[in-house]
Amino acid sequence: STAENRALDVEYVQRMEAAYDDAALAAYRDGQFTNMTQGRVYHSFDSTIHVTDEVMPDGAELCVGMDFNVDPMAFLVFWRKGDRVHFVAEFEHFDSDAEECAAFIRSKYPDARKVYADASGSQRSHAGGGGKSAHAYLRQAGLQVTCRSANPAIIDRVNAVNGGLRHGRVTISKECRKLRTYL
Repeated sequence: STAENRALDVEYVQRMEAAYDDAALAAYRDGQFTNMTQGRVYHSFDSTIHVTDEVMPDGAELCVGMDFNVDPMAFLVFWRKGDRVHFVAEFEHFDSDAEECAAFIRSKYPDARKVYADASGSQRSHAGGGGKSAHAYLRQAGLQVTCRSANPAIIDRVNAVNGGLRHGRVTISKECRKLRTYL
């Protein structure tokens, strides 16, 4: 058991407990065989708890999460304060590119400054004309692009979402119908 490993700091186990769902904790902290390939991926999601309309609190930052699909371009608008995230709106733009989506974001959400972007947006193949990357079009529109050089592993993304849901750090507006369905 990781929890019994005296060579590890107590904080290490606490970070695991904050990030992982029950199934992942049973496997990675407790050393138990756990089948994590069956059932709902986001099993911590409960629409009676996580679907709520919340007013953006003072001091929160309005942000965008963006995936650079070829068609449609997809993005979510959310506010963030500390470790709390509330998804406000979702968009899919068909037959579009990063330049058009950046203009849409700036016109509809002028207070949004930061885009948490899919790492694939740094590639030229995902941009419209002109040879610029999708990230370059977002920056040109005055948005700050935040992303890693590569997307995190799927299991890490799933565990992060389940941990956020389980600990009450993630909520979703009733307007985000597709996101609710996917979860």
